[in-house]
Amino acid sequence: MPNVILDLMYETGLFMRCIAMIRSILAHSVLLSASLFADTVFIGTNGGGQSKGIYFADFDSTTGKLTEPVLAAEYQGPGFLAMHPTKPILYAVGQPTKPFANGTSAVATFSIGMDHTLKFLSEVSTGGKGACHLTIDDAGRTIAVANYSDGHISTVRLDENGMPGEVVSMIANKGSGPSKPRQEGPHAHGVYFDKANKYLFVPDLGLDQVFVYPFDAATSKLGEPLPSLVTAPGAGPRHMTFSADEKFAYVIGELNSTLTAAQFDSSSGKFTLLGTTPTLPMDFTAANKAAEVEIH
Repeated sequence: MPNVILDLMYETGLFMRCIAMIRSILAHSVLLSASLFADTVFIGTNGGGQSKGIYFADFDSTTGKLTEPVLAAEYQGPGFLAMHPTKPILYAVGQPTKPFANGTSAVATFSIGMDHTLKFLSEVSTGGKGACHLTIDDAGRTIAVANYSDGHISTVRLDENGMPGEVVSMIANKGSGPSKPRQEGPHAHGVYFDKANKYLFVPDLGLDQVFVYPFDAATSKLGEPLPSLVTAPGAGPRHMTFSADEKFAYVIGELNSTLTAAQFDSSSGKFTLLGTTPTLPMDFTAANKAAEVEIH
């Protein structure tokens, strides 16, 4: 049966307060009738409230119902989750069980059992602090991590068994934005590979940019950055998504609650800004922070 990952908004860590991502992670498997089989859903909670770690539930896409979540594995502060494209392995960013000497966050690795419980296998440093998002490339050999607190962007090489090794690339951008205190420095907030494994895209909330890095799938290394997609000052780009053909990208601005659209040229790796629209009614004056954007 296909699996699905749910990640709750990492600041809250509370179930159903803000569902930030629902994504099929076995895109090439044969989809069985949802009326006969429910999809397994994994939920990252960031350890907030009374959460103990990573949970799982059954999701029926016909009725939209989600069963009561059950603890799959205890772990400290599991945020966003990612699954290996071919192996029964799940990865999470979180707080290491034994703190690293440099105070960095961890990528934790779990094997997925037949009963959907998770077995802890290992954890390695992300190379940065406050890891908030991760993704795995389609080849299943690289994990990329956005470290929010220090803004570091890192890639970790996976071996043939899907186990993470050391950090291969580490990028530390500099600068700030106009909205203080959230933009006092760089805050990498998301990481996204393209389908061809040519680029890594990184929305940075602190710098009002979506960085574009050439990606070498054979080594997991990132190249020198290409021209960024620059958002409005103070927008605070948090996450992004692409159209199915990857010709268009959409970036959610957390701080000013906007959605920015851009055209993408895969041959050059360059964006062309198309426009920006608010995610709220024009007469809305209460506090708001945009969290996630996805395309059906």
